Amino acid sequence: MNTNRRLSFVAVLCAAAASVMIACGGSGPSAPSTATTTPASTTTPTPTTLSMPLLESLPVNLATLDYAAMVAKRSAFDSEWLPLGDFGFIIPASSVRPNPQANPQPTFYAPLGTPVVAIVSGVVTSITTLYSSDFSVMVGASAGSSGPFWEMEHVINVRVRVGDTVVAGQTIADVSNYECAWGRNNLATDPICLSRLGLVEMGLLYGGTPPEHRCPFDLDVVAPSKKDAIFGQLDSARARIEAAFGDTSKYNEVSRASSQCITLARILG
Repeated sequence: MNTNRRLSFVAVLCAAAASVMIACGGSGPSAPSTATTTPASTTTPTPTTLSMPLLESLPVNLATLDYAAMVAKRSAFDSEWLPLGDFGFIIPASSVRPNPQANPQPTFYAPLGTPVVAIVSGVVTSITTLYSSDFSVMVGASAGSSGPFWEMEHVINVRVRVGDTVVAGQTIADVSNYECAWGRNNLATDPICLSRLGLVEMGLLYGGTPPEHRCPFDLDVVAPSKKDAIFGQLDSARARIEAAFGDTSKYNEVSRASSQCITLARILG
C-alpha cells in the first residue's frame, strides 16, 4: 500500500474509532474524556475519615415540662438553682465546689421518670457507671470510634447496650435521681429530694484527660434540618423559666458567643 493510501486508510479508522474512545496515532491509552455530564450511575465515594454525628434532638422534650411547678417546688430553698443550665453558665461556689466553675454540659431538670432520648444517631460506644451510681451513655459515629462523642450523662434505667445502633429521638434511659442518690442525708425530709426532680446532662466530648467539652449548640455540629426545632425549644424553655421566677434577667448573658452558646471556647471537665 503506498503512503497516501495508507494515511487515508488510517484516517478512516480514526474517525470510526472516535465514538468508542480508541486512541489513534499512539500506542498508550487515550486521554480522559472532558465531558461534563455526570453518568447516572456515579455515586459519592465513602469518606475515609470519621464523620461525626450531628445533633438532632435534646435529651428531654422541654415543651412538656411544667417549669412553673418545678420552680415553685425548688426555688424557695435553692435560690441559685435553674432548671436549665446553659453550656458555659458559671456555677457559683458552694460547700462542695470551692471555686466557681463554667458548666461544661447543658443541664436539664425534669420530674423523675421522664424519659431520656438519644440526641444523635450513631452507635453506643460506652456505658459508664459514675461516682453518683448512675450512668453515662456515649454515642459515636461507629463502633471503635475515636471520637468525638456525644454523651447523655446522669441517667438511670438504661435501655441500650454497648454496640447498639440508636436513632435520634429513641428512648434510651430515664433522668437520674442524681441529687437524692449521691451525697445527701435524711432523704425522707431533704427538700431537694422531696422536690422529686431528676436531671440529665448532654455533652460533646473531645479527647484528653480531663476531656474538652464543646458547646453542643454550635451551628457546625447541629443538623440543619433540626436547628429551628431545637433552638425553639431552648428559647421557649428559658422564657417560661424566667416567667416562673418573675425575673427576665435569669438568662440575660451580656456577651453570648451565639444565640445558644455563652461561649464557644472548649471547657475542661
